Amino acid sequence: MENADLCIIGAGYAGINVLNAACPHLPDGARVVVVDRGTRFGGQWTDQYDYVRLHQPHETFTAHDREWAITKTKPKGHLASKTEILSHFEDIAAACIAEHNIELVTLFNYEYDCHTVEDGKVVLTVNPTSAVEPSGMVAPVSIVATHLFRAEGFNVIIKTPFVLSAPSSPTGPGARVHSLCPADVLTAQWSALMRYSLPDTPIYVIGSGKTAMDILYHLSKREKSAADRLHCIAGRGTW
Repeated sequence: MENADLCIIGAGYAGINVLNAACPHLPDGARVVVVDRGTRFGGQWTDQYDYVRLHQPHETFTAHDREWAITKTKPKGHLASKTEILSHFEDIAAACIAEHNIELVTLFNYEYDCHTVEDGKVVLTVNPTSAVEPSGMVAPVSIVATHLFRAEGFNVIIKTPFVLSAPSSPTGPGARVHSLCPADVLTAQWSALMRYSLPDTPIYVIGSGKTAMDILYHLSKREKSAADRLHCIAGRGTW
């Protein structure tokens, strides 16, 4: 059982903004519980491909007027990397703890389903996700809170590769067709496959938005032989 002055569902951009905005209004030493299915503050950024960057100046992507630590070393308008974004989220949480003397309890890898209101308190039970190991050893947690904020944001689900039909033979044409998601593209395994095992095969990128441009740019930059093999299939989006 966790008793809290405030419970926040979500540790992404919406959640960190709720924490930052709510802390000045909580009593000294308040207990705050943050629930998120991920492993840390950051929301969908924690599962994004490693070479992703903001597509807006980093100064504008923050909680209220929290200044980034990188502001002193990076030029104005710098597009922050995934690592820098996640560090900034952690810095905001640390600042809230230090400035307002809150006790912060993070229930990461837990999922929220629903809540009830009993005797003026919010009551809910959160369950461990399937990612928790050892499986079955971690119990659900009951929470009784004075206030609850649901800050799931857009609840972005990370894409997985398309499921392709099995090849007709280990050496047939189907065996040379592979489906990747953005997080796979620059890993050592797939870089080696594209460079050595499938050096002359075409590479198709589905979509023409920011993620597609990141993939095309970084593939052509890292794999020099890939530039002439790249194809982009664009839908209704904008280049």
